[in-house]
Amino acid sequence: MLALFLFAALIPPLAGLYENLNPDASSRFQIFLGTTALVLALWAVSYNLMLGYTGMVSFAHAAYYGVGAYTVALIFKRYHLPILLGLAAAPFVAAAVGFVTGLVAQRAVRLYFSLLTLAISQLLFSLVYSSYDFTGGDNGIAITLPDQLTDYTTLYYFTAAIVGICLLLMFILVRSPFGAALLSIRENRQRAAAIGINVRLYELAVYTVAALFAGVAGGLFVMYQQQAYPEMLYWTANAQPVVVSLLGGTTTFLGPAIGAFIYVLLDLEAVPLSVRHHPRRHRAGRRPGRAWRNLGRAFGVPAPARALPSRRGG
Repeated sequence: MLALFLFAALIPPLAGLYENLNPDASSRFQIFLGTTALVLALWAVSYNLMLGYTGMVSFAHAAYYGVGAYTVALIFKRYHLPILLGLAAAPFVAAAVGFVTGLVAQRAVRLYFSLLTLAISQLLFSLVYSSYDFTGGDNGIAITLPDQLTDYTTLYYFTAAIVGICLLLMFILVRSPFGAALLSIRENRQRAAAIGINVRLYELAVYTVAALFAGVAGGLFVMYQQQAYPEMLYWTANAQPVVVSLLGGTTTFLGPAIGAFIYVLLDLEAVPLSVRHHPRRHRAGRRPGRAWRNLGRAFGVPAPARALPSRRGG
C-alpha cells in the first residue's frame, strides 16, 4: 500500500522530468492520466466492497457515480455555491440514493439482485436524460473550475488526498468486525444467517457505503473532466469497475486500485494505429511518448479511461 501511494505522489515530478527531456511533450497530460487513474481506483475499490468482500454483483454502481458527479455540477453551476460544498455533499446524496434503491434491490438475491440493480441504473439514467431543464438532458452540465484548482498539479494532489482518505476509511472498514461479517456472507449466506448475522442488513449497509464512496469518485470526476453527462449512469458503464476489479484482483484490498492503473495503461495502448503512425497530426503532449510508455510499463503509469464518452454542454 505504501509503495502505491509513494508512486502516486511521484507522478507529477516524473511528468515534469519527462517534459524537460522531451520538449514536444506536456507534463499536464501525464498528470491528467494520473488523476484519471486515481479516480478510477477509488470507484473500483468502492465497487469491490460488494463484489470481492460480499459476493454481490451490482449493475447500478455507475448510477451512484453519476449521482455524485451531477451533485457537484448542479450545486456549483445551478445554485452557484462553492464547488467544494458540492464535493462534500456528493457522497451523502449518493448514499441516500443508494440506500433507497438498495431497499428495492435487497428484495432479491444473486442473479435477480443483479437484474434489479440493472433496472435501477436504467431508471436513474432515464430520469437524468429526460430532465432537460434541470440536468441539461443529453448535453449534460459543463463547469469551469475556480482559479485555485485550474493548475493540473494542484488538482492532482487534491484528488490524491481525497482518494487516500477514502481508501484509508474503506481499509479500516474491511479490517473491522463489519468486514469479517461481509466475508462470511460472501462464503455462505445461509451459514452466516445461522450464526446470527443479519444478512440483508449487512448487504444493505455495504451497498450504501459503496454508493457513498462512488459518489466521492463521481464528484472528483467532474472536477478534472469539468462535465457530467447522462451516459455516466448508463448500465454499460458498470462494466468499467467490474473489469478494473478483475484486472487487479478482487481478493485483495488494493487489487482494484492496481487494476485501475493497468486499465488506463491498456486503454492508452488501444489508441488507433493511425494516431501512432502520424503523431504530428495530433496536438503535442496529447499522449505520452515511447520513453514514458516504457516507464509506464515498468511502474504502472496510468492512461486516460475512455470507457465513458466525453461530452460538452451545448
